[in-house]
Amino acid sequence: LTKHLNDVSRKYVIPPQTSSAGAILFLPSEAVFSEVISHHADLLKLAHSLDVWICSPTTLMAVLTTMRGVTRDVNLQQKSKLLLSELNLILRDVDNVVKRASAVEKHFEKSKESLRLLEVSAEKVRRRGITMRTLEETGIDGELSPALADEEVEVAVAAQKAASN
Repeated sequence: LTKHLNDVSRKYVIPPQTSSAGAILFLPSEAVFSEVISHHADLLKLAHSLDVWICSPTTLMAVLTTMRGVTRDVNLQQKSKLLLSELNLILRDVDNVVKRASAVEKHFEKSKESLRLLEVSAEKVRRRGITMRTLEETGIDGELSPALADEEVEVAVAAQKAASN
């Protein structure tokens, strides 16, 4: 049995080419398996050190299920590390997007304020132009020219009152 354990280990436990869970030595007799388990602890220690699992017909499914679970857990752990790394990169990118959106918002606020000030200045220039036209059209004697529309007169009068206050 020692020779078989060494042979199985040498042939089938080759990291990283084979599974890290080890290899199986199948004993087709329950009686032989029971004898090894009950009276040969040295063989069990050797099998464990060689990453070889000794199985019988009744234990084979349990061992295979356990090995599949271990392999799945290792794969899941590797994928989890990759997912966590990608998640951290995504979070860093989201932080950058938030910072850039904030900077764009500040620029829009500055532009909005500049447009508001531009509108104020344009309105002042428009009012002064109407005032000048009104003064030009009223002539020296102060009578309004019929060319002025009623709306322009009201705006011009309001502008003159505001300027005199």
